[in-house]
Amino acid sequence: MVTLSSELNQAFQQFFQQLNQTTDVPPPLLVAWSGGLDSTVLVHALRHYVAANNLPNDFSTVHVNHGLSPLANDWQQNCELLANQWQIPHKTLVLSLDAGANLEARARRARYHALALHCSEQACLLTAHHQQDQAETLLARLFQGAGIQGLSGMSSLRPLRSVSNNIPDKSQWLGRPLLTVSQQALCDYASENQLTWVTDPMNSDTYYERVFMRSELWPVLAKRYQYPTASIAKTAQLLQQTLALLTEYQNLDWQVWSQNALSFDWPYLLNMSWPRQQSLIARWFDTHHFLSLRRQHWEWFQQQAFEAEPKRHPQILVAGLPMQRYQSRIYYPAIAPVFDIPITDYEQLQEWVNGHWPIELNVLEDLYVFPLRLRNRQAIDNFSGVSLKKWFQSRGVAPWLREAWPVVDSKAGCFLLGVN
Repeated sequence: MVTLSSELNQAFQQFFQQLNQTTDVPPPLLVAWSGGLDSTVLVHALRHYVAANNLPNDFSTVHVNHGLSPLANDWQQNCELLANQWQIPHKTLVLSLDAGANLEARARRARYHALALHCSEQACLLTAHHQQDQAETLLARLFQGAGIQGLSGMSSLRPLRSVSNNIPDKSQWLGRPLLTVSQQALCDYASENQLTWVTDPMNSDTYYERVFMRSELWPVLAKRYQYPTASIAKTAQLLQQTLALLTEYQNLDWQVWSQNALSFDWPYLLNMSWPRQQSLIARWFDTHHFLSLRRQHWEWFQQQAFEAEPKRHPQILVAGLPMQRYQSRIYYPAIAPVFDIPITDYEQLQEWVNGHWPIELNVLEDLYVFPLRLRNRQAIDNFSGVSLKKWFQSRGVAPWLREAWPVVDSKAGCFLLGVN
């Protein structure tokens, strides 16, 4: 008979309480199973917890074979063998990665993309990050000079889409139910239940930051402090609470700020302190583009975007794409969307305008005949004249948007969207 320790049982209770408060219906649970000790314990323990508590969540596992280690097929077979033995629905995903720079980062992006595609809608992908992983995350970010958001570490539940910008489904979740569980508790559980697991040879290579921490740093800290990992992980938890409080206050600014996914109003920020400005801009980039700005970007805001003469339109690259100030708004990316799509009804047209066009447009339903075709303005289109130029100027439309303005093609004729 399997008995969960109080530490594991409490961690699962807290996680499912949070999950049930966040989701409308009990989501399917999909455990990312590497075959190592941590994920093997998570699979075994959670399977028994779900069954013992008669939880309605579907439960399955998935293994990603990156093909980067000579032992990759052995790890895959170990997971498949145990899944069959424990009667757990299981799937293996095989990736093909080219050699080259940033292989570890590329492997992570590819892994999460593959996992997201495998997940069903509203599913919750579970990983086995535990207390020591949380403490190592905080320390790594501390040494990189991170602020409160970085130092708050990993959250126990967040949208899966937030970990990578190539995940399309907004309804999937990423859960980490073991963040409060110590490494020792996982080892004890594995021993008591006679579990078998695989060991990655890279876990002994101190070239990697986390391996260095485990082999060099933690033993030193343990000589002076009784529970260093637990204390540091607790700090991350307290910082998460502080960050949540700051976010509540920030929401007051966010709700009245004129912004969308492609641009925001910058004069609104000028009466605020720099930290307040910075936090809103950082949230905008994180929310809409999953990006963190670097020092040169913040200097650009202070020295150019907020200080340049009105007739100037300063620009800087962010992740290889231009960010530019034009009149009262800052655009990112400062390029016009490229599109040529069929629109079947007014609701679809309004949804496209709200989600894909950088500035607000007044789109009246009775002006359009559906279905219609929506495309970029082209050089051969006969839209010109002083009145059109004045219309663009009076509304502060950036030059790159004027040239690619949405054009409606329908039985009623061909005309510029929202222009009157």
